[in-house]
Amino acid sequence: MMAKFRINDLLHHRQTNEDGRVNRVYEEDGVTVYEVAVPTDPTSWMLGASETHWREDDVEISRNESLRRQ
Repeated sequence: MMAKFRINDLLHHRQTNEDGRVNRVYEEDGVTVYEVAVPTDPTSWMLGASETHWREDDVEISRNESLRRQ
């Protein structure tokens, strides 16, 4: 599997306008999928995060500097 992104990369989901950190990378039906932690507060990890799964075609590197600094 050749994934574009790696564990701990901060990604942005273009359709949902969410940012999150990659926890796991896997393949499902020939598509690369990222298990991502999405913070409850879009500017901080302090309130915790929920887990979601994003397809590689829907994501790009995040430009959210407030999350990157934490």
